[in-house]
Amino acid sequence: MIVGRPDAVASQLLSQGYQHAREMASPTPSITFAVHNRKGSPVAVFYFNTKGNPIAFRRSEKDRYLFDKNGNWIGWFPWGDNDAVDKEGNYLGTVVGNRLLKRDSQPYRGYPGYPGYPGYAGYPGYPGYAGYAGYKSGFSDVPESSLRG
Repeated sequence: MIVGRPDAVASQLLSQGYQHAREMASPTPSITFAVHNRKGSPVAVFYFNTKGNPIAFRRSEKDRYLFDKNGNWIGWFPWGDNDAVDKEGNYLGTVVGNRLLKRDSQPYRGYPGYPGYPGYAGYPGYPGYAGYAGYKSGFSDVPESSLRG
């Protein structure tokens, strides 16, 4: 994860080949909300909507599966980047900092296949409120109907 001033983050992302770096580098700080176990390992990494409410989580930063806030599987990250698809392979949303947002114009990337059932993630707990993120150009909140497992 790259952290820093939004203009510096955008420059770093552009140099790494990200085309939408300006949208990805938000003026709000990129804070990762995670619940940890007794050993200090993350049990869940939460994602929020623009209002700051928790809407989804992963079991770790590298986990390819995405769960709703109750622990039900809703999607996955087939390409190893920030774009998530639902269980049917349709675009679900993009991770932007600690937010899961839907890109207003998402190009079709092909059918990603089926990853296999991830198992039950369990209830992750409540991460709290992340704060209002404001308007993100080119993005909107993921519809709640898409976030049900």
